[in-house]
Amino acid sequence: MANSLAKESQRLVQWRNPETEIRIAVSQWLSAEPITDQYITYPRNFRLLLNYVKKVGIINVLRKIRSRLAEQNRNTKVMAIGVGVVLESVKGLKPEEGELVLFFATNVNPLERSVVLHNDLVVAVPKNNLSESGVPKVLNIHTFPAALRSYKAWTPWSGRVLNGAIIRNALLEMTLQYQIPKFEKKVDLIKGSDFFPAKNTGNHKLKSAVLFGLGNYAKTQIIPNIQKELSLERIHEIDPAQFEYLGKGEGVDKDTSPIHRGDRFFDAWFIAGYHHTHTNLAIDAIQQGATAVIEKPLAVNRMQFDNFVNELKRAKNSQFFACFHKRYSKLHKFFLQDIGSSVGEPVDMHCIVYEIPLPTHHWYNWPNSGSRLISNGCHWLDYFMFVNNYEEVKTYHKWKPKGSDIVVQVKLNNGAYLSMSLTDTGSRRLGVRDYIELRAKDMTITMIDGAVYRSENNSKVISQRRINPQHVYGDMYRLISQKIIAGGEGDSMESLRSTELSICLEELV
Repeated sequence: MANSLAKESQRLVQWRNPETEIRIAVSQWLSAEPITDQYITYPRNFRLLLNYVKKVGIINVLRKIRSRLAEQNRNTKVMAIGVGVVLESVKGLKPEEGELVLFFATNVNPLERSVVLHNDLVVAVPKNNLSESGVPKVLNIHTFPAALRSYKAWTPWSGRVLNGAIIRNALLEMTLQYQIPKFEKKVDLIKGSDFFPAKNTGNHKLKSAVLFGLGNYAKTQIIPNIQKELSLERIHEIDPAQFEYLGKGEGVDKDTSPIHRGDRFFDAWFIAGYHHTHTNLAIDAIQQGATAVIEKPLAVNRMQFDNFVNELKRAKNSQFFACFHKRYSKLHKFFLQDIGSSVGEPVDMHCIVYEIPLPTHHWYNWPNSGSRLISNGCHWLDYFMFVNNYEEVKTYHKWKPKGSDIVVQVKLNNGAYLSMSLTDTGSRRLGVRDYIELRAKDMTITMIDGAVYRSENNSKVISQRRINPQHVYGDMYRLISQKIIAGGEGDSMESLRSTELSICLEELV
């Protein structure tokens, strides 16, 4: 029994916002419905696997397989109704600690022994609605009321506001219609912890790093490519299930808090969580004198962008890197070699971008994430601005021909223009695809899928090359890490014009 309790106390649990959320010890699930369309998953198909091996190589495929296999528990989320006891409550609000409650869990792992829920998703159970025999009249609530079903897969990170009155009324009505099962008072009140410090200290010879977000991108691109240069000593990830990827992982702090606890200094913050969280974390990093390394996008709306710019202007010697990987691609180096004396001339860009269709409840579809221009299109907007030395924007237009497809046109003060089409209609055999043409004077440069390069002029083909498109991430993170170590310059204020452009386009109706 003692060993069992010790093991239970070592559980890593979800962080709780003390101002809005309640922690509940689950006594019994009354009804649950799987959420099957929230995460990107792939069938176990040999041909699909072979296609990816040909595209990115066996090492990158193995990294991706390891990452996806570790997400199986994370993927088993449900919408559920349950009964439990409040372990931690919101100060000054009901229900209070120790009360029996009926709760609506919009997006949880059914294996968890405790859940953290917004206060609006919980109601106290009237004592006269407990079944004396311990067996309720109706144990399974077979249908979720429409008022609840509309919040399937909801999370507090989505940006969608709860209608607390409607939800609580629906739950209160259930307590009247159904007798709630009694349960033993010996509810396990061991809460676990939302933070576990590393048992083994980091490499003190290297500068320290902290990572925010342990998604597939961080697991396959960030962690493998910074560890030789920097000592990764803490990982923040709001979903405890994602830490299964690390195994024992005793050399790194595990933290489910979405923000830095302020307990120690890290030289570099690698920020790769939900897009709308990037700006505030980057500002926090800069305020503490750390380097902010930000996976796209830098900001999802005008307020965030202005706050970030104002902080850079206020801070002295601030350093940040935006991880737009196309800036670091060998294809861009080939372009610079071939264009030669034309460097500095206006460069027109035409591109077609294919993005894989997303599951209905995927976080890219949240209001907080913005449109696909913010979530993904920012890569190509940035590259256009990058090849034109971040010239100021003269005019911009956006057209939505159908569904979520977007066509964008941009013209710069130097005369360069961009024509870009974003779509998710087509084959998803190889995932995200893109076709880019850069045109300057009598030169045309073609880049396909970040892998194939071809340049030509009026008389001949100048060069044709092929690279592994995954290598760019290693090149990018290693170079950024080396600059952090050497105290080199980060990105410029002018480079923020590409982020401002994406926001300007987003604001167009």
